[in-house]
Amino acid sequence: MSFIATLCWCGGLLLSSVAIYFHQLWLLWLGAGVIGGIGLGLGYISPVSTLLRWFPDKRGMAAGMAIMGFGGGALVGAPLANGLMNYFAGPAGNGVWQSILALAAIYALFMLAGTFGYRLPPMGWHPSGEKAQKTMRNNPTIQVHVRVACRTPQFLAAVDGAVAQRHRGDRHSRYGLADAAGDLCR
Repeated sequence: MSFIATLCWCGGLLLSSVAIYFHQLWLLWLGAGVIGGIGLGLGYISPVSTLLRWFPDKRGMAAGMAIMGFGGGALVGAPLANGLMNYFAGPAGNGVWQSILALAAIYALFMLAGTFGYRLPPMGWHPSGEKAQKTMRNNPTIQVHVRVACRTPQFLAAVDGAVAQRHRGDRHSRYGLADAAGDLCR
């Protein structure tokens, strides 16, 4: 599945590069939106589901780490794309299509290494100390009704964080912090 994700994601980037070169918006939508989006979705779920099979007793931690790694890729990808555009920029253009082409090659190398690097656990495999699986069935905190869950401190803290996140942009723009954060990211 991750090999197909690599083909779709990198193929979508290649098609996007061609679309930008020839100024074809519909081709950009097809490449980056449809084909690249399929690759992104498949490439997202493949490693997460594999990790969940390797760590059945710590599914939340495994999924969280995989998702953190996926989102953390933007910390590398965004500056890399910016650097490539600066490198390829010249009198003939801004270097966007060349940068996307280079990113397609870089992503292909790393995604293929990942594709052929990870394996599924053997059928019937369980980690040592698998007794946690049996005790979780009787754990009352696992099976909590919605009415009770909505009143827990954890749920209220999550809602409070989401509300604060929503209003963060307003506060930052009011005090000029959004501009300062943008300067730090350059």
